[in-house]
This record gives sequence, C-alpha cells and structure tokens, in this order.
Amino acid sequence: NHCLRSPHIPAARRASRPSYLLFLVLVFTFAAVAQEPAILTADAFAIGAGSVQLSYGAEYSAKDEPVQPGELRNLTRVMPLSLRIGIAANVDVIAGWRGRLFTRTGDGTTYSDWGDPSVFTKLTLTDTGRPFAAGILFGVKIPSTRYLPARLGSDAMDAWFLAAFTHRLAKGEIRANAGAGIVGNPRFTGSQDDIFTVSVLAL
Repeated sequence: NHCLRSPHIPAARRASRPSYLLFLVLVFTFAAVAQEPAILTADAFAIGAGSVQLSYGAEYSAKDEPVQPGELRNLTRVMPLSLRIGIAANVDVIAGWRGRLFTRTGDGTTYSDWGDPSVFTKLTLTDTGRPFAAGILFGVKIPSTRYLPARLGSDAMDAWFLAAFTHRLAKGEIRANAGAGIVGNPRFTGSQDDIFTVSVLAL
C-alpha cells in the first residue's frame, strides 16, 4: 500500500520503511465477510486540523483448501482508497472505498463488481504530544456491491463502533482496536450478524 500526506504533516517513519513484526487478529463472527479484511487496525492519533492523508494500494486473498463450484476461490481488490481528513485537532473523518473487485469461483467462473464505500469518524480522547493515544471510531459501510450473482456484497448496511489505542515507540508503534459491529452476511441477502473483533498491529 502507498500513503500520501499533505504538507501540514511531517513524514512519519512508518510510511517510509517496511512494516515488520507481528499481526495478531482475533475475530469472533459467524460470517466470512468478503468486503471487510480482518487485519485493519486504525491509528488512535489524529492527523491534525487541515491535514489530509490518502492511502491506496491493492489486496489479494485466496483459499488454500478445496472449494465447491459456486464458492469463491480468490478475491482481488484493485485500488482500494482511504481519504483521511483532519477537521479538528482531535477529530478525523475517514472516507473509504473498497476498489474494483475481481473474483474466481471453484468452477473457474469469474465475476467483478465495484466495492462498497464507507464513512468513519475518529475522535482522539487523549492530549497531543504524548506517545500514547486512545480514541473511538464509529461509522458505516454503504451497501453498493451486489449480492448476486457472486455474493460479493450483502445488500445491507454495516455499522461499527471501536475503541482504538496506539503507543509510539522509539523505532515503531503498537496499535490495538476492539469493538463491535453489525455487518451484512454475504451468505444471505439482507441478513446481518453481530460480531466482536479485536486486533493488534506492530509496526
């Protein structure tokens, strides 16, 4: 992934060197949601009023076990985008888009669709200038990806509420998110599940 920042923010070390160490993700859910990656751990620090950050890249995932003819074998996202805007010293608005989706099923059939957009607000609750930050995120995913024929979407709106923590070290940082969501179930159109999620990321 790539990250562009406005001139208002000094370039962060984490944007200029490879990410190492550990991903630890615990996701408690009954639905395998194609639109939401499990490893997505938000930074609790705000970027500052008037600052803008644009992230973009590509994602690929695949199943390593045999799949049935109608099941998804792999999924590629081209140019997923995230636009983060600092509207106050401790408030960011994050607009995201899941990119263009391409998938192949177990019988070799290919499908494509446009990804769902999302809007989040992040509020940093701690004072600036410290190496530790805590905040909260809440937002929604707007359903636009079709459920049929490949079940890439769920035809349902997702809602999330998360607590975020970040601790910056001399040579990296540790992030943790925990919270709950009401998410669409791609196995059944218009169906939703309650999930609890915990993620930890070291950079």
